[in-house]
Amino acid sequence: MALFYFLLKHGEQTIPDREGEEFPDVQSARAYADAVAHDLMRNRELATRLWRIEVCDEDLAPCFTVHFSEVDETLGHLPAAWREMIRTVAERAAAFHEAMKEMRATLADSRGTLAKADRVLRSGNASGHRSARN
Repeated sequence: MALFYFLLKHGEQTIPDREGEEFPDVQSARAYADAVAHDLMRNRELATRLWRIEVCDEDLAPCFTVHFSEVDETLGHLPAAWREMIRTVAERAAAFHEAMKEMRATLADSRGTLAKADRVLRSGNASGHRSARN
């Protein structure tokens, strides 16, 4: 049995799975993720269509992602080309939100680095002024 974690993602928000679930193989984990997606979107398909479940292995390395739009049965009446466009939009929205999340983290790190650099420069200038006066 292998341990899998199921991270629910919507927008830039991630709801972690702290316990995980054991399955004999990746296909079983996929079936479980599909079932969870169905349950979560039941009677709220439009509101949850851009959500996704990222399935990770025991080392938290991503195995695959289930986009809710892939399992949304309410899209069945649409032509195949439209369903594919909706899936593409969902995947691109997910990629956009991941990129925005990473960009915000990078900006926060950069601000922290700049703040540290400012403190170092200020403390260096203060000691430089003292030595010039002595």
